Order: sequence, then C-alpha cells, then structure tokens
Amino acid sequence: MTPASERVFRQHGKKLSAPKIYLEPLDADTYGMFREGQASAKPQARLEAVFVLAWRHAELVQGDRVLQLSPLGRAHLRRFQAGGAFVAQHKQLQAAAHDKTVSQTQTTPLQWLQARRQDSRFGLQEIEFEAGHRLGKDYDCAAYQPRQTMDWQRPVFVDGSAASGEPNFAGSLLDARKRLEAALAYVGPGLADVAVAICCAEVGLEDCERGFALPKRSGKLMLKMALMRLSVHYGLQSAAAAAASFRMR
Repeated sequence: MTPASERVFRQHGKKLSAPKIYLEPLDADTYGMFREGQASAKPQARLEAVFVLAWRHAELVQGDRVLQLSPLGRAHLRRFQAGGAFVAQHKQLQAAAHDKTVSQTQTTPLQWLQARRQDSRFGLQEIEFEAGHRLGKDYDCAAYQPRQTMDWQRPVFVDGSAASGEPNFAGSLLDARKRLEAALAYVGPGLADVAVAICCAEVGLEDCERGFALPKRSGKLMLKMALMRLSVHYGLQSAAAAAASFRMR
C-alpha cells in the first residue's frame, strides 16, 4: 500500500472494525461505508475508490462487490490501535536512543550482547542471536521502518500504479508482516514488546527499561526469554533444549 492508503486505513480503522460494517461502491470513484440494518441510506463515510482497492489488493478487506474487513485487516489494525500500537511506541524508544553508545559505535544491541556472551550470565548465544536477527529482518521487510529515500526497485507512475511485470511488492510485504505477527504472538505480550524494541528498533537495554518502566537490569533477562521462545518458533532448537539451556546458566 501507499503511505496515503495506509493512513486512510488507520484513520477509519475504528469504524471498519465495528460489527456489520461493509463497504459498497457508490460510483466509479467512491465507496460508501454502511452498517447492516441502518435506518438511513446515507453512508457513514465516503472513501476514495483508489484507497479501498489498495486495501483489497493488500487483502485487508475481502469480498467481491461488497467488502468487509478481513482477519488480516483486523490483525493489521490491532498493531496501530490502543493497546497494540507497538510501531509508534518503538519509534519513540528509538528516538530516545539517538546518539547513544549503540549508535555511536554502529553496533546493534544484539551484537553488543553476543560479543559479551562469556562475561554475562544472560549473554546471548548463537541460536538466540540468530533468532533475534530473523525477527529484525522480517521487521525490515515488513516496511514498518519509514523510508528515507525513494524505493527505486518499485517504480510508481503518476496514477499510483506499479510497473507491469514487477515482483509483487505488496505480497512480499504482507508475507513478512504475517511472519512477524506470528512470531510475536508466539513470544507473547510484554516479551514481544522488548524483542521488537531491541531486535528491530535497535533500542539499548537501558533505554528499553526506561521506556517500558521496567526494573533496572531486567531488560536483558526479558530479552533472553523472548529470544529463547523465538528460537523455538523458528525451529532453531526444541522447547526442551531451550528450557535446559536456560536452567544451566
């Protein structure tokens, strides 16, 4: 999706998530938002067709002529609405970490922890580092980080359409988001937030603890637990091996 269609989708997300809400074309350029059984024939909102078609192409809404929010669309909205807006939260954390030691040395928090795995009880081992790296890679592929430059691999024409014959950018982006959401769901609330902050937004441990109001020196332990679960989710080790590894240290 384009940034504009993403913005409009989030803007109308609360209404779209309500029960019995559907979208129906009013004319070639406009869709109306209706609710089943409403007394008035007047739409609750009017949306440009170009945005609605972009949502449909991204599988955020489903249907033929009449469209409704899809399960993928609901999951997508939960990431931005209250209680699930981890993207905005981690952008704030990343801003708080600007010009810190990690940024100055060009070393990510994961690399810093792995380099000290022999010096710390909860240092990162190779499997855990790989799990965190995979999560960060999916986060980047999911395009949650804002682009600072033009994406020259995806030329866009004046009408907003993509060049014919190009790879399905929207499909690969959605695949990455599905992988990311599945991994975070497996890790669970709380631990998932810490994992995204450190592995994806590259926030330092101390900044992460302050941002989430965690006890001092608890961030490393929470990250360790999150990466252990991720390593199991990614098939890097069994649940029994992960538990045994944690008990040994």
